Amino acid sequence: MNRDEPALRLKAGRVFQAVRNFHDYGQMEVAREFQISQSNVSKIEVGILAPDLRFWMEFTRAFNVKDPYCFNYGSAEIDGIPKLGHVGKKFYMSTGFRIPKCYQKSEALITSRKIRPLIEVFEQSLEKPWNAFLSDTGIPCGIFDILNFPLPALMVQDLATFFNKYAAKINFGVNLDITSQVNHGLMFQDYDSIKTPLNVLKHFIHKQKEYGVDFEYAIPQGNGNESSISIEILPTLAELVSKKELANNRFFNICAQYPLFLMKMKDVSTNPRLIWPSEGHRVQSREVDVLPVTHALRAA
Repeated sequence: MNRDEPALRLKAGRVFQAVRNFHDYGQMEVAREFQISQSNVSKIEVGILAPDLRFWMEFTRAFNVKDPYCFNYGSAEIDGIPKLGHVGKKFYMSTGFRIPKCYQKSEALITSRKIRPLIEVFEQSLEKPWNAFLSDTGIPCGIFDILNFPLPALMVQDLATFFNKYAAKINFGVNLDITSQVNHGLMFQDYDSIKTPLNVLKHFIHKQKEYGVDFEYAIPQGNGNESSISIEILPTLAELVSKKELANNRFFNICAQYPLFLMKMKDVSTNPRLIWPSEGHRVQSREVDVLPVTHALRAA
């Protein structure tokens, strides 16, 4: 690891702290476990000190981090986190993130990976209100640095409320980056090598399995037909989804259309459609407002 690169040290420190907190280890416990000083642990987390590469490899291996080189982009994925549909209160209580009790009772709706680009925007453009929101809700910011962390539906609702309140103040064309590796992790290389829009969709929907709502995506084919890929809704989310007009919610729109934006980047001529769930039935949505992301795509 390049000790002279401040940005790299900050990325490593951010990942280090998130992984440590996920596993419910204090700084002193990590120091004892790896025979380093607590002050050095603290310096690593704030980006003052670059961790020794040998120590870093031991740390990531011991704490089940999938990619030991994640310090290059500043987010991580952890082995053993349950998939959507298999996440419950027991999981949230087992992590060191101290998820507030009001969120623990709801089923996971989506993973951090699927909203990570928006979190990056919040941090850059809305630092004060974002920090105040995290403080008021008790949401630990480190969960957004673990890309495969499952987010409870009630937490996502609160994030959507925050987003809708401040969306008009965000310069999406400058700040929104949906293709950086910090937002994809190990999936980045797969995405980068995919050539066709349909395969992008298959990768982001079927391989990752990180959406919990039955969005359906349709792609026009040359013969006049459409290929479609859908996600079966989790039973515990059916009531929540049927009560909410998701198609009118800009936050959910960007999250759900994330794969479509990536497809457009592979082939601007493709015209994929998103079909929204409504009252338990799949119906084609009317035109929705994705202007912020459209501007971001033009700027990319």
